Amino acid sequence: MIKSLSQNGNKTVGEQIRELRTERGLTIKGLSRATGFSSAAISRWESGKRIPSVESFNKMMKALDAEIIVIENN
Repeated sequence: MIKSLSQNGNKTVGEQIRELRTERGLTIKGLSRATGFSSAAISRWESGKRIPSVESFNKMMKALDAEIIVIENN
């Protein structure tokens, strides 16, 4: 099932990534194996200490079976 990642209340992108990962029963190490990214990099993204590149983010969303929804506020 594809789940959308979007502006979701007060949750940061990192918090939403963590939520998607845990909903799928993955540890950081498991997501690391699925994507090829280091566990440390994923941890930094989830904590908001770093922001992944667009390419890295897209790869992670694919591994999490999620899509990105952009909502423009007018």
